[in-house]
Amino acid sequence: MEVLTFAALVTIICFILYLWLYTGRPKNFPPGPPGLPVFGNLLSYGAMPHVSMLKWKEQYGDVFSVYEGSIRYVILNNYNTVRKVFAEELAAGRPTTAVRGSNRATLGGGTGLVFSEGDLWRTHRRFALSTLRDLGMGKSVLLFICRSLCKLIL
Repeated sequence: MEVLTFAALVTIICFILYLWLYTGRPKNFPPGPPGLPVFGNLLSYGAMPHVSMLKWKEQYGDVFSVYEGSIRYVILNNYNTVRKVFAEELAAGRPTTAVRGSNRATLGGGTGLVFSEGDLWRTHRRFALSTLRDLGMGKSVLLFICRSLCKLIL
């Protein structure tokens, strides 16, 4: 019985140590409200998350961080800050998510308008916009054709 109690105590201490070491805030990460190890700040939002965000903006400033589960997010609350951050190349691109995956072999293979990024995305976007423009996007003729087709169907 003593060995089982000792093993449970060691396991709990190792788990707490793991959570403390690996879920902590990185050095240059913005301040923010403390979160629970598994849930992060999800339970802190309450029924109206926008009110919680405004309260945290008052407490931590225009740039703060929150945890949703184990994922860290940086919240930008000022138009000038948002423009400054997104003007830099470091903020360009998309994060790795469960849908996009961490390798190119997942859903879409990192190609097309939805899953590509960088120069490949710019090339695909330019091609798609020029093709859609050639097909009539943004022209009043297309609107007339769509309306007449709707009248025929209805």
